[in-house]
Amino acid sequence: MGFEVEAGHHEVAPGQHEIDFRYAEALETADNLATFRFVVRNVAYRHGFLATFMPKPIFGQNGSGMHTHQSLFRKGANAFHDPKGKWELSDTALAYIAGLLDGRDELGCLTLASAIGASCVRAIGTTAGVFTRPEADAFLAANRLAVEPI
Repeated sequence: MGFEVEAGHHEVAPGQHEIDFRYAEALETADNLATFRFVVRNVAYRHGFLATFMPKPIFGQNGSGMHTHQSLFRKGANAFHDPKGKWELSDTALAYIAGLLDGRDELGCLTLASAIGASCVRAIGTTAGVFTRPEADAFLAANRLAVEPI
């Protein structure tokens, strides 16, 4: 398909998988994602299955929360890392996260491609960690209920 898959594994819900692409420039990654979704849907259809990328397609089952891992490099070095910073994050990383939180609603237009998807993300969730969804307008280390888990 023209891009490298670094890893893949089965997730919690039946038929749910995580596929990790190798990083690339933003536009190239967007193209890779569109290609991947198109191929997966068509291969599934040809075999009598339905592939969905909805966040919560089946009530009572874990959702399929598509997420992205983001990085920023400056002169070949990780611009988000500061060994002396809180959680080893640089000031650049903290400002980047603040920008994501500030533009959260606008980013939702891109990341939650349907009204159904957006309403499902808001409607589900327990604090038991079984049906995780963002519940905090914050970034938190090792917490899947934050908008920006780090």
